[in-house]
Amino acid sequence: VTITSSESSGGKITINSTELGEMSETWEGRYFTDYPVRIKAVANPGYQFAGWRGNLESKENEIEVEIPAGGVYLEAIFEKEP
Repeated sequence: VTITSSESSGGKITINSTELGEMSETWEGRYFTDYPVRIKAVANPGYQFAGWRGNLESKENEIEVEIPAGGVYLEAIFEKEP
């Protein structure tokens, strides 16, 4: 699983029970392909979560992802609030 963020101070990301915090760098982790993982994005004050893009696209802040043999790439899209 590879996760990045469009805005490093835009919010925090959690995968299963592990909080990755703010994403200043690309995060990579290894997971079994037999079990899906839950990934959640929470926007910081002054930002809003706009969605996920990559191998899976969703507007939901919490998603369940099946892990294929080749892995999964996701980017959390955070935007400044108007």
